[in-house]
Amino acid sequence: MAELWTRRRFLQAAGGLLAAAAGLDGLDATRASGPAPGSSALPRPPLPFPAPSPAARSPAGKWLLGKPVVAVVRASSYRPEEVRAAVAEAVELVGGLADVVRPGARVGIKVNLTQPQHPAETGVTTSPAVVEALVQELYRAGAAEVWIVEGLFRPDAYRLCGFAEVAERTGARLLDSDRPDPPRKFLYVSTRSRLVYPALAFHPAYVSFDVLVSAAKLKCHEVAGVTLSLKNLFGAVPLSLYRDRASFRNQLHEPAPWSRVPLVILDLNTAFPIHLSLIDGIVGLERGAGTWNPAVRPVPSRVLILGKNAVAADAVGTALMGFDPQAQYPRPPFVNGESHLQLAQAWGLGPLDLAEIQLRVGSGVQRFEQLVVPYRPPARDGRVPATFVPGLIS
Repeated sequence: MAELWTRRRFLQAAGGLLAAAAGLDGLDATRASGPAPGSSALPRPPLPFPAPSPAARSPAGKWLLGKPVVAVVRASSYRPEEVRAAVAEAVELVGGLADVVRPGARVGIKVNLTQPQHPAETGVTTSPAVVEALVQELYRAGAAEVWIVEGLFRPDAYRLCGFAEVAERTGARLLDSDRPDPPRKFLYVSTRSRLVYPALAFHPAYVSFDVLVSAAKLKCHEVAGVTLSLKNLFGAVPLSLYRDRASFRNQLHEPAPWSRVPLVILDLNTAFPIHLSLIDGIVGLERGAGTWNPAVRPVPSRVLILGKNAVAADAVGTALMGFDPQAQYPRPPFVNGESHLQLAQAWGLGPLDLAEIQLRVGSGVQRFEQLVVPYRPPARDGRVPATFVPGLIS
């Protein structure tokens, strides 16, 4: 239990605070293109992490997102019985969930339903079978409540993707984090990295979660290179506050997405640390993150990844796609911007070197390399300036 980094402990160790404590809770804001309304009055605390440098650690010498323990197991299909067995095996390989989920805990699972009209078999969205198996494991570990959370682009998304049935069978609750009750009442939470946003708006439910799980998809991303556990939190902030045009949270991307997107990813992950990562790689997606990109293709990787450190889990996921998780722009997959994985490691959240990760593979796998299925990276974006150099915080 001593290894558990709860959200409260993380924020305390980082000198963090809720922006709500400064009178920002419940703001009826209409947009949030920069600092949260009123955030200029927030005292700027000392940097919460060690000065950014490669493989920086917390003061206690540990990675801030927890022990870098990651399991990779095979799963050849989304058949419920096969998925249940694979998730149970992964939980056993990481040593169980008792150090993550305390008895009576309220757990939030952030899924990826970017395009809910496309099921998990297309490589676009998180599988309901995978999440259902995880919900059962969380209950076994002692969770009292489990919430499945996503900022929905359309109100019928949970039904389309099969999560309404998951909720009926398991008792998990479904939450559209874009629509708080009462409407438009979001909480601004201080980001401890403050690279772009001093504070970010979240549905109040996020503050109530004792444990945050990122149930991501194994995908490339046109700007971020890969979209796994860390990037999955892009969908945690309300669409209504971070969109002023188009159909996505464009304020998180613009201007200069090649530098802004990775910085925002770090801000999100220092506002709400992920305690457990589950990456659905049974079918992944290469070249991009959704079918708006005609170049994307599903890739049957036939794996599930479970990790107690989100950076380590994403490093393993990136390696399973055939990429070097320690790569930096312009090396694949980070061909269109700075590596958010490198930023996360530099700020002490977790390691990228597989040699520093306690990597455990499932039954029937002799070597990790047997599980690697090469993905094609995103196409290079001609908008990235020739003068762009990553390392804005180094």
